[in-house]
Amino acid sequence: MAEVNFELTEQSDRKHQPAASRCAGRCVILILFFAVHLSSTALSQESGVETTENRIHRILQKACFDCHNDDLAEGKLNLQQLDWKLDDQRLRQRWILAYDRIAAGEMPPDRNDLPQAERDQLLKELYQSLQAADTAEVALEGRGPLRRLTRDEYEQNLRDVLALPHLDIRDLLPQDREQKHCNKVASVLDMSRIQLDAYLEAADQALRQAVASGIQPRKQEHQRLPATRMFLTAETFGGREAMFYAKDSQMVPLAGGDLARMRKENTHDPEMELAIFRSASWPYYGYPDVFQAKEPGAYRIRFSARAVRQQHDFSLRPAWKSIAMNFRARKRSGPDVSGDVRATGETFDIQPEGGVYETTIRLKQNETFEYSLLGLPVPRAINPPNAPLYYDFPPMPDGGHPGVAFQWLEITGPLDSESWPPASHQRLFGSLPIRTAEKGTLPVELVSTEPEQDAKRLLRRFIQQAERAPTPEDVIQIYERLVTDELQAGTPLAEALLTGYTAYLSAPPFLYLPEPRSDSPQYQYSVAARLSHFLGNSRPDAELDQLAVQG
Repeated sequence: MAEVNFELTEQSDRKHQPAASRCAGRCVILILFFAVHLSSTALSQESGVETTENRIHRILQKACFDCHNDDLAEGKLNLQQLDWKLDDQRLRQRWILAYDRIAAGEMPPDRNDLPQAERDQLLKELYQSLQAADTAEVALEGRGPLRRLTRDEYEQNLRDVLALPHLDIRDLLPQDREQKHCNKVASVLDMSRIQLDAYLEAADQALRQAVASGIQPRKQEHQRLPATRMFLTAETFGGREAMFYAKDSQMVPLAGGDLARMRKENTHDPEMELAIFRSASWPYYGYPDVFQAKEPGAYRIRFSARAVRQQHDFSLRPAWKSIAMNFRARKRSGPDVSGDVRATGETFDIQPEGGVYETTIRLKQNETFEYSLLGLPVPRAINPPNAPLYYDFPPMPDGGHPGVAFQWLEITGPLDSESWPPASHQRLFGSLPIRTAEKGTLPVELVSTEPEQDAKRLLRRFIQQAERAPTPEDVIQIYERLVTDELQAGTPLAEALLTGYTAYLSAPPFLYLPEPRSDSPQYQYSVAARLSHFLGNSRPDAELDQLAVQG
């Protein structure tokens, strides 16, 4: 039988510190537990009755100690030294592992070493003891301990609260630790000063993205690129088989100098096509010659393309089936891409008949986009001795290399909301008028004749939108003082409110999911939050939230 490793490598479970009232209750329970335990032990000793622990020890000593002792400890399990302290989660977990192996007939490996009657008795005693310990812990600590949101959950909560469905702040936060391949285990979702700083930064960035970019939507720019402006260079890694320009379905052998002259003189041939036959895997920089997003946001991409097959003579024929492709956002750089590269927009099936396709992509400032043909070959690096590195394209399959031939591409953006200010701005500031900011770090300022009253009203409104359970009045007043102090220091109203909003979005009521305890007045809200984060990684929707309100 294969050796079973009983060593637990996870870090010890750490409980969040309970409130003072629960500490007192815990002390009472523990006192009663030990009093009853000591009393029963004393009675057992006086009466000569064998305890559960002794019965289990006696059976294990006869059947298991030969292999799991101080000298051998097979599977890193020493039953002689394994304490019978089932209130300790780590020790209880090891006893559960032992129970599972015995129940499966894997321990002891020779079934004759443990007769069936004794096996049944041992399993019964272990099961009852482990279940009792687990039940006691649930009664004391709850079944779902207080835990922090994962970074995915935090991002999704901000998306929902701020009406920013494409918000991307996940990578600003430290990666969550895992236990048993799960990143939602309370004991490993810890919080440090560094993590708190990251959550503050993420909340601040998200809120600033929600603010209107100006008193009017941003001016859109439109570019139409011919095929000979759609790719940065005249060739790519993998040579002509990986990419070339074509006209009338025949390759046009353009060199770098030819392409540069054509672009300088703006003498592009509208009949030319850009034909690509490789995937967008490293090394690759298949992005347009001239485009770079001046501002972050959404951009509409419209292009004409057809699915083709490359022949041995570099001619093009219609493909036998569609070719899947999408776009990937990235920085303008060389083939060694640095930073974020991610799919954006829809995935298309480019048809052999050709057609016009359209999607909306999202770019950060100074980003561009590259063409990502899915499922196509990748050039192989060849590093011969005493010769320069080069990239070899895979052999041509029967019928030719599949690919996509592009005729032209249009870019329009940034695309702002048709209603202004956008919904995200209204989540923060309601219908207060805006004007161009004269100071501060935001593009707009709020127009208010009673800034302190408006600040308190909007703060309460925001907390009500963001909270997953009713916020006590004394807690709300803490955030009110924070905002009014900013106002009295001369901070513009919008920025003062963002200070309060950031504080709330980085505070325990928003960062943590409370333990669902039936004796808590907010029990139904805790259950609703656990359910919604289990199913959708975010806050309860309107229907579930209303059910929680109704109790």
